[in-house]
Amino acid sequence: IFFRSMADEKNEEKKTGTKRTHAEMEKHSHIICPYLDTIDRSSLDFDFEKLCCVSLTNLNVYVCLVCGKYFQGRAKGSPAYNHSLSSGHHVFLSLETAGVFCLPDLYEVHDASLADIKYNLNPTYTPEQIDEILTGRKTCRGLDGKEFRPGLVGLNNLKMTDYLSALLQVIVRIPELCKYYMSPFKYPRVDMLTLRFGELIRKIWNVRGFKGQVSPHELMQAITIKSNKKFQIGHPGDPVELLQFLLNALHEEDLKGQRQIRKKEKSKQHPYTSIIHECCQGRVRVITQEVMITEDGQGNKVETNVGEEKVKEIPFMHLQFELPDTPLFKDESERNIIPQVPLFTLLHKYDGEEVTYQAIPGKTSLANKVRYRITKLPKYLLFCYKRFKMNYWFEEKNKTIVNFPVKSLDMRDFCEPHVVTSMKSTKYDLLGNLCHDGSTRGQGNGYFAHVFLKNTGDWWHLDDLDIKSAEAQEISCTAPYIQVWECQEYGFVPGYKPEAPPPPPAIATKPTSDTGKDATAPGAAAPGPGAANGQKAVGPDSNGQAAMVIDSGLAISAP
Repeated sequence: IFFRSMADEKNEEKKTGTKRTHAEMEKHSHIICPYLDTIDRSSLDFDFEKLCCVSLTNLNVYVCLVCGKYFQGRAKGSPAYNHSLSSGHHVFLSLETAGVFCLPDLYEVHDASLADIKYNLNPTYTPEQIDEILTGRKTCRGLDGKEFRPGLVGLNNLKMTDYLSALLQVIVRIPELCKYYMSPFKYPRVDMLTLRFGELIRKIWNVRGFKGQVSPHELMQAITIKSNKKFQIGHPGDPVELLQFLLNALHEEDLKGQRQIRKKEKSKQHPYTSIIHECCQGRVRVITQEVMITEDGQGNKVETNVGEEKVKEIPFMHLQFELPDTPLFKDESERNIIPQVPLFTLLHKYDGEEVTYQAIPGKTSLANKVRYRITKLPKYLLFCYKRFKMNYWFEEKNKTIVNFPVKSLDMRDFCEPHVVTSMKSTKYDLLGNLCHDGSTRGQGNGYFAHVFLKNTGDWWHLDDLDIKSAEAQEISCTAPYIQVWECQEYGFVPGYKPEAPPPPPAIATKPTSDTGKDATAPGAAAPGPGAANGQKAVGPDSNGQAAMVIDSGLAISAP
């Protein structure tokens, strides 16, 4: 940015045919600009894409501090220069260097009253300020006189981007993620997605903001480019698919930046683990066995084991639950019955005993009998509920209500014994709850979120720009789509060594019939069970762990 701004100034000097000396610059630095009282802070909006409204370029862009429009350049004949002459607006701010200039006189303005504008262009925080913002109860007031809380601001719906707004409201409840991305010098800015994500989080928690709302326009543009237009403005999207994309993209960019830093510094330290994996990555043991399903003479299904049990431990970023099917017929009052199911009933999928069947493509009589058991709990658990599925004609929604506690969700019954004895606590509290209102995606009121403010102990209902208080009793009986849970006291008990976990249970993997080798031999990167079904497998992470399988319909890494 520095060298490009210097080159722009040189080009402007060539165009104007004048070159200001050091004495002239010193002379202009003491000038008191007479146009500072024309600045209108209520018209400024730094959330949208920084493009010149005339030339549509993003190079050397200035914002008019009177009307809030973006223009390119400040030399004679440039769009900003012509705007100052035609409209009588003379104060402009460089979006790259945060320098304020007066046009058409072409001198830089130095005034302490412009500090708040420069701060809102790119908010920055110290570690002490970050801790104070995340734990404080400060209430701010915008230029319109309305009060708002940092971190509890509305997000503009850019046209069918309610799924992005609701997902961001839930993600920013994770304190570790906010601390990391609120410090721009901590994370490597190697890609535009990471840069825009960090900027948006800093603006959401801005205590000196001009208004109590933020627009995720620049982040949405970066997501559109990164995802090859899978998520874009004007097209409905799925928050679960967006969550998978965001977690994997931010993780890959974080690792890429750290590798570049270590290569530049010639460092040989331990491979870096991204902040995404530190917060959200757990591990699950998958026990798979191929069975043949037939029917006897009375029509009962009979299972016959075909292959040996295979044990595999894979990482996961979030867990997904299949909801029970809704009733086909209506009740006596001619109304559709909306069933209810406790969350603990769904969690039994990961107790190591409940069996899940997966069809094998091309083999109608064979299926995989799968059991799951959690071997490592992350600090933040992400739950996803599979609510949409395609029938023969259209996509339908499962409206089953899930009953869950908002505090002290105990996961001890779904983990290995060594996880329970090694961790300080296996209880989780709910931080965010994303729901969908409507019968199909893209219709109805769309997505909204319930979030919990830890510093005040209150629940809030966030629907784009609509913010209102909520009660914990009504949240515990909703139809959730995505949930974020935080461990009450994360960490290991004194004396426990997490790098040497106990061996898996004595379910040995027998050699396969075709190769005669162990299917899970050390050093063999075995793909997840879903990789054979056309799923996308992300390569091994920096720690040499197994590849993570991503499926649009399945939330955990393998099943």
